[in-house]
Amino acid sequence: MNVWARICVSTLVVAAFSSSAAMGMNQEFDAAISRVNAPDRLQIGRTGRVTVTVTNEGTFDWNKVNPKLTSRIVSGPNGCVVNDQIAPSVGIKSARCSGDTWTFQYDIEGPDTPGTYELQWQMADARGKTFGKASSRQRIEVYGVDLAARISKSSIKYTPNPVPLGKSFRFKVVVTDSGDVPFNTISPSLHSTVVKKPSGATTTSLQQSFDTRSLRPDGKEWTFEGTMQAPKTEGAYDIKWQMYHGSSSFGESANMTLNVVK
Repeated sequence: MNVWARICVSTLVVAAFSSSAAMGMNQEFDAAISRVNAPDRLQIGRTGRVTVTVTNEGTFDWNKVNPKLTSRIVSGPNGCVVNDQIAPSVGIKSARCSGDTWTFQYDIEGPDTPGTYELQWQMADARGKTFGKASSRQRIEVYGVDLAARISKSSIKYTPNPVPLGKSFRFKVVVTDSGDVPFNTISPSLHSTVVKKPSGATTTSLQQSFDTRSLRPDGKEWTFEGTMQAPKTEGAYDIKWQMYHGSSSFGESANMTLNVVK
């Protein structure tokens, strides 16, 4: 290409780009999204791979506008916010000439608000001005952690019971993991809470938490064992046992009474 031709092409690119800023992208910048692969379901906090194939159907080299692939939430559940977890923008890694095809591959993360999201993808220039036809809508169902646990009264034992004032006793609680998400992937904890006590009694020693990280399950059963100290006030103490994931309780709980005597 001679010098005059290069100047003409450069001038044409600058003119077209300047015009697009004022009037919107003209047909010289064009893109076709031929394929979108995204997960149908995505758990909160977990990642899923997205693949989007785009073809430059215009007459200009895309590196002139530093394009990127944008995605947007067309619709979502109440309370959802626009975020980069599930709808990021992804830059192109090399120049793409007219007729070339580029495949974007990246991960998205399930946002904190569960529900149905509809996403759409489209190319944009460095200023965020979109060009080309947007993709068809893709529906992604974001769901929470499905946790479940079963604790029965017969699975709780205190030794001895009754226990003398202020003395130590051993406890054993067997918890069955009955949910879809295994305990060893989320490290939940078992909490003991006193729900009924004698008037004026201090129950700090009976209200504790025990994590699962040092335990080895027997199939679906997790056995918690340890030592606690009895209060120094005589009477019956109703202790509730419940599983927690972070600050949220889940599953079935059970109560067992500890009798404290002189």
